[in-house]
Amino acid sequence: MGNHGYITIQKDIVVQDLEKMLKEIVEERFQNKIYVDREDGDFVSIYIKDKKGEEHYVTGFFLGDGQGFNATKSNQIEYNHTSGDHFWWIEMVLADHLAYRYNGMMSDTGVGGKWKPDINKYKTYREWAEYWNRGSQKRKPHLLERAHVNSNISYLVKMYGDIFADGGKNG
Repeated sequence: MGNHGYITIQKDIVVQDLEKMLKEIVEERFQNKIYVDREDGDFVSIYIKDKKGEEHYVTGFFLGDGQGFNATKSNQIEYNHTSGDHFWWIEMVLADHLAYRYNGMMSDTGVGGKWKPDINKYKTYREWAEYWNRGSQKRKPHLLERAHVNSNISYLVKMYGDIFADGGKNG
């Protein structure tokens, strides 16, 4: 992954449309366990609260002009890649759903070409973590990789709650 991801859609939208769509996706896909905030300007931020009530920035989406600057109206949605597998998972789920709902194509500064979104990919954090821990290879994870993923999930559930748990309606 590069530093920015892109979603090119069929028509121009304004930031209020983007914010509304993200709120709908967050409600349906994450049952409002994360939240959308647009304090001012054209940047729509995604946050999660830990069990102590502390707020953590996950990622942000904005309408781009194709050169990394905000636009007031655009057919291109940009997002900054976040850090940490757990937040990448949330970011990619949101990006796939945005692209799907707007019938858009996805691209990335670190990956060549464009592709269609897949809203059924990585339904759970476990699917995402196992994919990344096996180096994107099409094989079952090794015992050590599985232990790492289990440990990671256990920590994240303790920190943030069941959004990262298996079996829960978290994604």
